[in-house]
Amino acid sequence: MSYYNTVNEKQPELALHWDSNLKVDDMIKNIFRNYPSGLTAFEVFNKLESFGYKYPLWSVRRSITDIMNEGYLVLTDDKRAGGYGRMNKIYKKK
Repeated sequence: MSYYNTVNEKQPELALHWDSNLKVDDMIKNIFRNYPSGLTAFEVFNKLESFGYKYPLWSVRRSITDIMNEGYLVLTDDKRAGGYGRMNKIYKKK
């Protein structure tokens, strides 16, 4: 479960947030399955937007961090330019 309940949400709304985050995590895992060379968090964000999803960039980054902490992804030392003109590290499927 990767929902951080910082606003002390109660059930049943809390369960809806858990389910929603699990679905985002699964979508992101599927994206990485299709890109073995890896992606930056910003590239994942853009791919989700192209599929019609409107998740905030920080939520995508949170999900990627949680998936990495699960052991599904690794953070490489390789970098690519991101959407704000800064270099972003690349994540790859383990």
